[in-house]
Amino acid sequence: GNVYYLTQNLFAAVDAGLFAVKKVVIQTEEQLELVKQEIHVMSLFNHPNLLPLVDHAIISVKVSMV
Repeated sequence: GNVYYLTQNLFAAVDAGLFAVKKVVIQTEEQLELVKQEIHVMSLFNHPNLLPLVDHAIISVKVSMV
């Protein structure tokens, strides 16, 4: 099957150029749906004690076994 990598830039301090990244390997459609749900929920947060979701990408990668 397909393997997806999710990258979320959770915090970006524009002046300092700092950010955090979350990478998840997704191997099933169920996992993909859970990650999409997490992205949606995180996009709703707006609180000074929580890191904001600045951007995200879901990238499909073909894995070959050698």
